[in-house]
Amino acid sequence: MIKWFRVARWISLPQSMLPALTALAMTFQSENFSWWLGITGVIGVWFLHLGMNMFDDYFDYKFKGSDYRNRMAAKGIKARIAKCSYLVEEGGTITLKQVFRVAILFCFISLICGAVIFYFRGLSVLYIALVAGFLGLEYSAPPLRLSYHGLADIVIGFIFGPLVMMGIYVSACGDFSLQTLFISVPVGLLVANILFTDSMLEYRADKSVDKKNLAVLIGSQKVNLFIDALFNFLPLVIITCGVVWAGFSYWYLLVWIIVYMPIALFYRMVWFVKNPERKFERKKWMGPFQNWNDIIKNNLDWYMVRWFLARNYVTFFCLIIIILNFVI
Repeated sequence: MIKWFRVARWISLPQSMLPALTALAMTFQSENFSWWLGITGVIGVWFLHLGMNMFDDYFDYKFKGSDYRNRMAAKGIKARIAKCSYLVEEGGTITLKQVFRVAILFCFISLICGAVIFYFRGLSVLYIALVAGFLGLEYSAPPLRLSYHGLADIVIGFIFGPLVMMGIYVSACGDFSLQTLFISVPVGLLVANILFTDSMLEYRADKSVDKKNLAVLIGSQKVNLFIDALFNFLPLVIITCGVVWAGFSYWYLLVWIIVYMPIALFYRMVWFVKNPERKFERKKWMGPFQNWNDIIKNNLDWYMVRWFLARNYVTFFCLIIIILNFVI
């Protein structure tokens, strides 16, 4: 099973788990709070995310293969070339059919969790789960294939921001929370920021094969940098607005202590547009970087140093919100 978690890109789980745990922390003082239903919801989100990742690989490889990434790299275009290296067709040990079966299994486990919560919480959580499940499947699967029409960033931000956080809150408490909905917006933007970082880094490679990620759909890297700045800094501004106008505790302004992360990420994205070959070393203040030596060996450090920064930014942001909800 550990092998399948690796194949399903478990290192991306913070982009769903931290929003889910943030929502769970915000339910702590509710009268109808249920730990076990909240945790069941978190487990359901976990397996839905893993299943989505595997379906993404399955449909991406089935319809386009991964050789186009190698062709782009051979032409000197910056392209991530290790996405499906575990497949037999790419020299690995896992078949495409096995990927499909395990993706189904992961989604089935998520469905069971959703059914348990539906039994106790009713239709409100069912509606959220149906929308999340539909968007999660159609993210890569036909007929909609939303990620191939420039909607990946928006879809993932919406799923792992408002849908996940409200779904977990309803699971744990049985009702809705305007404050949680408000917090879910900056969290969703930060999750979308991970995808948009990827979109910009893959801009030339995806454009060359007519894969319309959001950066390609926008069409200008200068405009993309403006959008990137919004994704990076708007979450902090929204929290500040919540403190000033929505009555949030002033302690929420502590999220500004990590402002160095969006500054560092945006700086590195500017340099990617100006000079993709410029190298940036990993720094301890950037947070955890898994398997960094292997990443350098596979010549993916140019991509992963930015991806990890985006992922760790949402991680630290959510951890601050979580801690504040336990101490204030």
